[in-house]
Amino acid sequence: MFSSLRGRLWLSYALLIAVLLAVVAAALVFALLRNPAVYTSVVPRLQLAGKNALPRISQALQANPDRLQLILERESQATNLRMLVVDLSGKVLGDSGAGRQGAITAMDIERVSATENSSRPGIVRDAKRVRWVFSAVNSDDGYYVVAATPLPRLPIITLVRNEVISPILISGAAALVISFLLALAMANWIASPLQRMASAAQRLATGEVEEIPETGPDEVKLLAQSLNEMNRQMHASQQAQRDFVANVSHELKTPLTSIQGFAQAMVEGAANSPDTLHDSANVIYQESRRMYRLVLDLLTLTRLEGGTADLQVAPVDLGPLLDGVTGKLQVQAAQAGVTLTWLPPAARLPAVAGDGDRLAQVFANLVENALKFTPQGGRVSVQAKALPDSLLVEVADTGKGVAAEDRERIFERFYQADKARSGGGERGVGLGLPIARQIVLAHHGKIWVESRPGLGSQFFVQLPRAGSGETGGAAR
Repeated sequence: MFSSLRGRLWLSYALLIAVLLAVVAAALVFALLRNPAVYTSVVPRLQLAGKNALPRISQALQANPDRLQLILERESQATNLRMLVVDLSGKVLGDSGAGRQGAITAMDIERVSATENSSRPGIVRDAKRVRWVFSAVNSDDGYYVVAATPLPRLPIITLVRNEVISPILISGAAALVISFLLALAMANWIASPLQRMASAAQRLATGEVEEIPETGPDEVKLLAQSLNEMNRQMHASQQAQRDFVANVSHELKTPLTSIQGFAQAMVEGAANSPDTLHDSANVIYQESRRMYRLVLDLLTLTRLEGGTADLQVAPVDLGPLLDGVTGKLQVQAAQAGVTLTWLPPAARLPAVAGDGDRLAQVFANLVENALKFTPQGGRVSVQAKALPDSLLVEVADTGKGVAAEDRERIFERFYQADKARSGGGERGVGLGLPIARQIVLAHHGKIWVESRPGLGSQFFVQLPRAGSGETGGAAR
């Protein structure tokens, strides 16, 4: 029972309440035991005994002081009290309990004299540390007659039956029961949302529910939101794995089918002329190259996502790097009938910390994509500018643009916004932008696209300056 949160909460509340009530009860009992009302009932008896014994004691002291002890013992037997005679100096002249009880040798005379007209009895301890309650009667001859009895102890049964204590005990017992019930209710109130969440989480793990209800206190709601987000990410990861396997299988199926078909033709002699053999070998070569590029891209992407890519970090001047990238792609732009322009800034760009080859791969990929999706007669421009803590590079084209539903997914593996480009040996497989994104993230930068269908697209890459605190991915 106490291994659960509800049981532990209830036990904690119950123990706290029990301790508090026990402390209050102990203080009450102690106060009652210390209360003079416990023993004031014996004071009239003591006072009466002292007054009755005073004439006989005075007569004995005047006639024969040696008989004082005998008189005191007789008075003690008659009243069942301890009888003493004490002078004003505090000296005990006679004690009926001498030899049998603890000696009273230093009674406070001032307190004794004050007791005679006091509603509170006097209390003294004897040599055996026994507490005595007493009453003293003052004589005119310079001494006191003292009647004493041991301080009475109040039995528990008397406390229970007392007309004042009994209602208090009943109320305390009722309060204890009610407190335990309230503690149980509070523990249930606090623990129930967590237990419901635990049950829902178990069902979530088995796939019985899609999401955990976000109810209860704020902390419980936050926990439910975190679990739901984790569940969504898990499902997304599983779906991504399934899509990855399906996409890789699809991308490998076409070249493998071509290789198998042409190789079979060569083996069976169907391709027996030199031209046919050459064409078959060329197809096999091109498709194997395609498979090789696909495997290399997948390996690169996996290393970048896992943080194990070897980045050679050094200060990189983006001006010459972008000039070199656009220069190498001028031939491809001319073949596509597209104008490719590099627009250098007026002032020299500050350096960024990164891997120059990897960054060149990013911008080459963006420019190649822009050339592919820009119709003949269009324009592709590359420009860069310095920001306070970073550099911003823009690759813009005048193509047909990227639809809104594609903008969120073009950086995913194997995703291709243009479904018409799904054939041909030189076509892309949808890994260029994901690789570019991972390279930019490894340099602590950002990459995004802005586009309006029919008006072209603008891809932006923002990289931190060298020495700005974001130094790019460390070499591993």
